[in-house]
Amino acid sequence: MTRKAKIYSGVHSCIEGVTGQTGIPKICIHHYECWHCPFNQWIEEMAEKQVSSDNPKSEILSLDRAA
Repeated sequence: MTRKAKIYSGVHSCIEGVTGQTGIPKICIHHYECWHCPFNQWIEEMAEKQVSSDNPKSEILSLDRAA
């Protein structure tokens, strides 16, 4: 077995990449405890921004309420 194979034999793939949320191959260093992972938090924030940009009326309504 090569050195690289030994290093990667116990590697876990990031669940975001496995489920297709990203095209980024990433190694999970948090043992699938995603709430500890800054990458997972970033993905969730981007998904929320995407949802709000898909529905611009909701942004307008929220601005009207703030006034």
